[in-house]
Amino acid sequence: MKRRSVALRMSTTIAIFSVSAGTGHVRAAEALKATAESKFRDAKVHHIDMMTLVPPLFRKVYAESYYPLVERHPALWGYLYQQSDKRKLDSKLDKLRIAVERLNTQKLKDVLREINPDYVICTHFLPAELLSRWRRKHLFHKPVWIVVTDFDVHMLWVHKHLTGYCTADAEVAWRLQDRGVDGKSIHVTGIPIMPAFNQRLSRADCARELGINPHTPTLLLMSGGAGLRGIQKLARRLLGIRQDFQIIALAGKNAKLLAELQKIAAEHPARPC
Repeated sequence: MKRRSVALRMSTTIAIFSVSAGTGHVRAAEALKATAESKFRDAKVHHIDMMTLVPPLFRKVYAESYYPLVERHPALWGYLYQQSDKRKLDSKLDKLRIAVERLNTQKLKDVLREINPDYVICTHFLPAELLSRWRRKHLFHKPVWIVVTDFDVHMLWVHKHLTGYCTADAEVAWRLQDRGVDGKSIHVTGIPIMPAFNQRLSRADCARELGINPHTPTLLLMSGGAGLRGIQKLARRLLGIRQDFQIIALAGKNAKLLAELQKIAAEHPARPC
């Protein structure tokens, strides 16, 4: 497991594929695009959400069902996650899944022909699996990297014919090796972040902008870009503790959750929240 840099030509074209099933895969792709464009100004960088290339029904089942399932039926989601992680390669169920995905992702070939990238980066396992299969059949010859955006390794991330893996930390790299991935192709890079997060900012200035005390310990509560519910209960419990701290709670795109958090903050006017 090592770090590796790739020398890019000034005219390099990079295609980054994500899937909007959750916001993490998309944000990682956006961070990679922003970073590449800032470091290689003449490089052409394309970010494509795979869900813009598939039929509406497939998108609804594959991506739009993710949040309702996780929020309303977490036990079922956990069961499906565990069972799919134990899948047997070349099983009838696996072959059916692959056939459905292949049937619904035909536009990917057209996009690749149009962009003609020198490098491909995947922040989700769906495009990585498709490209791995094409590389195995010698239908695609450009380097394909996959950025594992989880802090665990599900079997859907594991494919034999990719150029390399980028992982969040050494433990994820070890788990990939344990699942049969060649350690020489694994690189511990961390999760991609937007270039703005590399800036060192003044704590006092940030606190002043947020209207909080820069000298008080601060807790940050998050539940993803979609703002999955649950952190409002955690916020209430934390605010019931008699200790000196303040809370910043992020609701993502969830307007209902934001309203609930604002109500909780109003109930504790003496405590910044």
